[in-house]
Formats: sequence, C-alpha cells, structure tokens
Amino acid sequence: TVSNLDFGNSSTALVTGTAYKDTNKNGTKDPGEVGLANWQIHVDVFKNNTWLLNQINTVTDSQGSYSLVLKPGKYRIHETPQGSLHPTKPVKGTVTLTLATGATDTDVNFGNA
Repeated sequence: TVSNLDFGNSSTALVTGTAYKDTNKNGTKDPGEVGLANWQIHVDVFKNNTWLLNQINTVTDSQGSYSLVLKPGKYRIHETPQGSLHPTKPVKGTVTLTLATGATDTDVNFGNA
C-alpha cells in the first residue's frame, strides 16, 4: 500500500507585480521607491485602457503588490492611474502578455511619477 502521493497540476497561469512611485522617472523600481497601495490592476478585455464591469481585476496591497490568476492566453494588463501620477513604465500603463498553462510571470510592474 502506498499513501500520501500528491500531484499538483494547474490549468492556470499566475501574474504578479508591483505598482510603485517611480521617483526618478527612470522606469525601474529602484531601492527606496515605495509601492502604491490600493491601485486597481485589471485585464483590459476591451482594449480601451479603462476598467469596466465584469473585467478581471485586483487591487494592490499595502506594499503595492498584486497577483492575478488567469487561464492560458493573450492578455492586456492595465493599471488605473490615481491622482496626479502618470505611468512611466510601461508608458501607457498597459502590458501585453501571452501566458501558457502553469506559467508564472513575476515582474509585471507599473511605475508612476
């Protein structure tokens, strides 16, 4: 008898990243640049850079981090800028990704200044 044999399979992909204040406007999260809490990150299904009802979305945590679990496919991930801050990277605040089953993309970051 054999017991405790566990197999983990996934039919999804994971996207993670950070929305951060790009103080020096260089498009890179440098040491000391803080995460932006409560920023909306969404899958831009309609390709209009605007969150609309029924689009997959999440909100950044207190450190500016977020994660999305998605099915394999091609996606436009977009942030919703707040206040007077504007995207520095990516310039229009949108990243296009193609995700395979079980893929993990851990650096989908959004810089803002």
